[in-house]
Amino acid sequence: MSCILILLVVGVALNRILDRLEERLLQWRPETKLSLDVERKGS
Repeated sequence: MSCILILLVVGVALNRILDRLEERLLQWRPETKLSLDVERKGS
């Protein structure tokens, strides 16, 4: 049971860290978000 809780906490922490990194990267290179949106619409 404790193993599941540890994995859950680690997963939530990684998710928050990746969200913050993504925000910083989008501020640094905003054109990457636009290119991803175009690729999604095209497919």
